[in-house]
Amino acid sequence: MERAARTAEALVANLGSAPGRRVLLIGGESGSGKTSLARALVERLGGRRGCAVLSQDDWYHLGPRANEARRRADPSWRGLLELEIGGLGAAITAWCGGASQLTVPRFEGEQRTERPLDVSGTATLVVEGTFVLALPVDGLRILLTEDWRATEVGRLARGRDPMDPQSAEVLAAESTLVQAQRSRADVWVDADGRLEWASQGG
Repeated sequence: MERAARTAEALVANLGSAPGRRVLLIGGESGSGKTSLARALVERLGGRRGCAVLSQDDWYHLGPRANEARRRADPSWRGLLELEIGGLGAAITAWCGGASQLTVPRFEGEQRTERPLDVSGTATLVVEGTFVLALPVDGLRILLTEDWRATEVGRLARGRDPMDPQSAEVLAAESTLVQAQRSRADVWVDADGRLEWASQGG
């Protein structure tokens, strides 16, 4: 069983069976496995309870190329400044309030559009993204602790080209912001998929 599936299985086993809607927030650095874990959770929860996913990547102010250019030109353009985080928070709040449909932004290339997302019948909302633990919403906060340096070692081992200095600087700054959210997490997941719960004194 792959790491994301093992982690999802362990998380679901600890969710309990309390009624009502629940939010799972998955944070972590670029390349740490947030999207893979979100998919694995959907597989575990989708058929049984119904599960929807929101991705932080849909809530950037700028398209991917424009945002990357802004990052390189302006060192202060980092973290929550890049995001329409209030819009993502509002979507979560609407879902918690019983909404059956959400309006979700999406980038098609550099063009931002909107799409309806049917969330009727869903009991779990998974929200994944680098900085989602900063959202002031109730939910289980999951932090993937693998940092960008470990991810880069893996890239090089697979024969990829070394990261350019500017990209490394962006990821180092991102790492500092993500690690500052560590105390917000309810559970930490290491590079091997092992869980450490804050309630157990982690």
